[in-house]
Amino acid sequence: MEQAIHAGREQYSLLASMVRRQELFVPMLGIWVASFGGALHAPVTTYFQVEVGASTAQIGNFGIIRTTGVLLVSPFYGWLLDRRSAYLPAVLSAFCCTFGCLIHGFAADVLGLYVASVILAMGAVNFWNVVGAYVALATPREQRHVVVTGFQVQVACLRLIGTSLYPAVDSLLKFAGVEHKLLRYRIHMSECSIFCVFAFIYLVFRFQPAAWVEDEDRKGDLKKSEQPARHSQIILLLVTSVIQTFGETVITVLWPLHIRKLGLGSHDYAWLQLLSQLLIILSTLGYPPLTRLLGHRLTASSLPMIAGATSALAFLQPDASLYGQLVHISNVLTFLAVCGTMKVCYQHLTTLAVPVSQQGRVFSLLNVLGSVGSIAGNFVATRFSEHETSFAAKGATPFLVTSSLFCTIGCAVVGMLCVPLEESTSSTSKRAAVHADNHLHE
Repeated sequence: MEQAIHAGREQYSLLASMVRRQELFVPMLGIWVASFGGALHAPVTTYFQVEVGASTAQIGNFGIIRTTGVLLVSPFYGWLLDRRSAYLPAVLSAFCCTFGCLIHGFAADVLGLYVASVILAMGAVNFWNVVGAYVALATPREQRHVVVTGFQVQVACLRLIGTSLYPAVDSLLKFAGVEHKLLRYRIHMSECSIFCVFAFIYLVFRFQPAAWVEDEDRKGDLKKSEQPARHSQIILLLVTSVIQTFGETVITVLWPLHIRKLGLGSHDYAWLQLLSQLLIILSTLGYPPLTRLLGHRLTASSLPMIAGATSALAFLQPDASLYGQLVHISNVLTFLAVCGTMKVCYQHLTTLAVPVSQQGRVFSLLNVLGSVGSIAGNFVATRFSEHETSFAAKGATPFLVTSSLFCTIGCAVVGMLCVPLEESTSSTSKRAAVHADNHLHE
């Protein structure tokens, strides 16, 4: 309980610091607005594209274009973040995100949707990555796990609130007499853009990036942190991030199909999705106290082990009985919560494993590898969902691959992750924590 209270105070202090510090508040305002507004129209985006005239294949093309943009443009933003400052990548990505979304909402035909997808491919997800990397690197190393966690939690909470408000906003539009489906969808799509335009203008004129922060009292550790970590360790962290995205994608793609085998339907799935989002937020909030309790190495190795076990228990032996449903639900929700924590964990550890001068590019590389993992997960999930082997039942292959990869990477972390990342000598760690806390309260 004491750890939970402390974690809550950390996040409150972080939020208060973001509001007080102009160099953090300006870009975070754009993130808050875009996260909430994007979630507000997310439930209707696909239906809007259909109403405009897009086919299923074309909707798939829009997704491919955006993913390709992430793969191609993210390294450029990372390079700018390291070599220049956060201003240019933040403004460029925010511009593409804001006006790409605006063009998307006013698209009159499929060509307009393609143009919007190309523009969004150069911003959109990259905006979240640029600001997330900037905010993390503008705070002390000792506080970075709190900042990475807080950023993810704030985005997740706003997206949850925005998605939850969609039915009420749609009902309000109907009550106001907006019955035409396409017009109502356009209004939903433009809600985000209107606020984002003002946030973008505010970003352009008021954003003055802070310098990367390191604890001045730890000059010896700073010098050490500028030395490159072992390549095997960095590669391990990057590979684990790919596997995390891969496994999460496999489960989320196949989960709505799997629950039909258990006698559950779309309404049950909607409630389970809502519950999973809440648990992901709570588990992500628990990452900082978990690292204080177990240490980085044990935390980093136990999370993939738990993910591998729960994915196997949830999917490999489907059982439509009440007991089988409870086993599935408890394990799949645990899996998704653990995956959310893993994402924060490996982002945090990767930033500690590389020199400060390369951390912007590392954040971008994590983004690129996440897209690769997502593509691979979609491929395995859709191509092998009906596959049957001599040692795996029909449909079990994607889940078997996922569980095996998580357990394997968990063992690899135990064996290979040595921690100058731990940063935990008693006196140094206490002094660093005091300075980090003071920094948040500035």
